[in-house]
Amino acid sequence: MKQIFAIGMLALAVDSVAMQRSVAAPTQPKGDTAARIERIVKGLRPKIEIEGAPVRWSLEQRMAAYKAPAVSMAIIDGGRIIWAQAFGVQRIGGMERVSATTLFQAGSVSKAITASAMLRLVDKGTLSLDANVNSYLTSWKLPENEFTRQEPVTLRRLANHTGGTTVSGFAGYEVGAPRPTLPELLEGKAPSNSAPVRVDTLPGKAFRYSGGGTTVMQQVLIDVTSVPFETLLQREVLGPLGMKRSAFDQPLPAALLSDAAQGHEKDVPVKGGSRVYPELGAAGLWSTPTDLATWAIAMRDAMTGRSTTFLSQKTAAQIIGSAVPGRSADERIGLGVFLNGSGDNLGFSHDGQTEGFVTEVRMSLKSGQGVAIMINMGEGGVGLLREILLAIGAEFGWPESDTKKIKLVAVDPSLLDPFTGTYAVYNFAGRFLPRIVREGTHFFVEGWGVRRELYPQSPSTFIRDDGTPYAFARDAEGRVIMIIGAGTRGVSGIRQP
Repeated sequence: MKQIFAIGMLALAVDSVAMQRSVAAPTQPKGDTAARIERIVKGLRPKIEIEGAPVRWSLEQRMAAYKAPAVSMAIIDGGRIIWAQAFGVQRIGGMERVSATTLFQAGSVSKAITASAMLRLVDKGTLSLDANVNSYLTSWKLPENEFTRQEPVTLRRLANHTGGTTVSGFAGYEVGAPRPTLPELLEGKAPSNSAPVRVDTLPGKAFRYSGGGTTVMQQVLIDVTSVPFETLLQREVLGPLGMKRSAFDQPLPAALLSDAAQGHEKDVPVKGGSRVYPELGAAGLWSTPTDLATWAIAMRDAMTGRSTTFLSQKTAAQIIGSAVPGRSADERIGLGVFLNGSGDNLGFSHDGQTEGFVTEVRMSLKSGQGVAIMINMGEGGVGLLREILLAIGAEFGWPESDTKKIKLVAVDPSLLDPFTGTYAVYNFAGRFLPRIVREGTHFFVEGWGVRRELYPQSPSTFIRDDGTPYAFARDAEGRVIMIIGAGTRGVSGIRQP
């Protein structure tokens, strides 16, 4: 890995943005910043640590372990980008090194950018957050039913995922394959590979993540402005914020492909380099961490009242003011972003995952600290991203950055043998076949492109090294069942013969 692990060129200073103070990154980290960066890239860590035995890895070591070809990141401190750098190569086995200007697919972070464009049109009086979206739609209509007759689907509800709309995510299309128009996609008609977008729960009742809802928002923006979506987003967000290395073009134009990372799943390049996502609003953005950090700073400035140029204070206040409970006790869903923490620790974030890519953006409102990370490795890249976040959070003292220290529970290794084998696990993304193996006194799960240790907490319960709980039991038919996670986010699988 060392011969291909290359520190990319640091991005050129970010252009000053007329709409906010400069967020330029220094050409070289200096003094304290350089020391902090060195500690971060040498200080990746697991979420779970055995008491008295802390583990630290270098970024290079973990990229090799996860077989991740490239990592690109930008760190924000005090409301400005202090460092942006990329590591690795565009494609596994290739020699084209990435730089801080190399484009990656941003996945569902696209939803946050789309919501900010929608809010800009609210600011201009073009849209209302609380009007029925069918009053704006002309190319396609959201079918009315018993639920929509009780409560309307509005842009506010689509932005905080309470619209009751279906279709969580999208699989994308191979490069060169037929792709549906947006109305065909919303209707689930060929060549669409996703279900039609419908309302099947009462709008406004509860949070349920819906890429389909954001795709309805995309159609609203097109129908109201009569402007192609990628042009509209350039006009409302990318251009005004100086996000020159970002585009809602699917597929990516040939002129940009030479400096774009290729996606990977389980260390295999995605066919054609990446999937194509006509659901531009939900998953269509190509970008860089520097550009995403620039957007995060603009949103923070608007939400805290530091600047009213990108969004008015009244409209920006709706982002938090419209928040609803999320998937955990400390998570809320604002307009286009996830909100975590409270008081001085309140911040917003969004992550994204497409075939072969993962992304995350985080921003603290009070401290102005944040980060944007992009990796050209899909499912396996999630673990690497979490380890990088833990290193950055530990360096900057983020409240959620602490590793969890546990004590090992002694378990007779022979008691673990009935749990070994391959399991069929299903979640919203499809079917997976993780494998449980025992090596001496150690227990591992292999799957999603990576191998992770399971630490016993009892003869049948374990904690994965990223904090995910695992449990094993038998069903009424005597089959071994593996439960991953807990509560509403848990999934289960049956051991295969």
